Amino acid sequence: MRTLLAVGVVAAIVAGFSLFTILLPRWRTGEEKTPLVRGVVVAAPGQRATGPVVFHVSLFSGRPQRVPPGDALVDDDAPAPEFGRGQGRRSYRFQLAAGPADGPTFFVRAAIELTTFEEFCADAVLPPVRLVDDEWVATRTGRPLRPLRLEPTRPCR
Repeated sequence: MRTLLAVGVVAAIVAGFSLFTILLPRWRTGEEKTPLVRGVVVAAPGQRATGPVVFHVSLFSGRPQRVPPGDALVDDDAPAPEFGRGQGRRSYRFQLAAGPADGPTFFVRAAIELTTFEEFCADAVLPPVRLVDDEWVATRTGRPLRPLRLEPTRPCR
């Protein structure tokens, strides 16, 4: 019973945080955002063996850095937690968007939280981009960005 209560509290906190971080960037800027990058976050088999995992993906302006809690992000995405459904998701597909005012350089940070409260992260640096005819393209090639595949395996700091 106590374990079920703890899992319920964690699920409520994660759901509230996810909703807050999804709505905050859109409320602050009020600008139209255009899809920038899509991809998939994959949990390693060892991570899934501990039970359901919680996925979270964020898009930040600039180069990878340590992101303090509450730092302004460009966009983020997370599925609703699936506790009590066996092993849960193996992966999560995402799409993140940005606006022209967000700049030409970005990085994506994917995180997985286990039921043991361990968190694992992975970063992907995106090439410099520009907006052409309502579509983000790589500055060097003029082509849309390729989908990302992230497997968070290093502990988050």
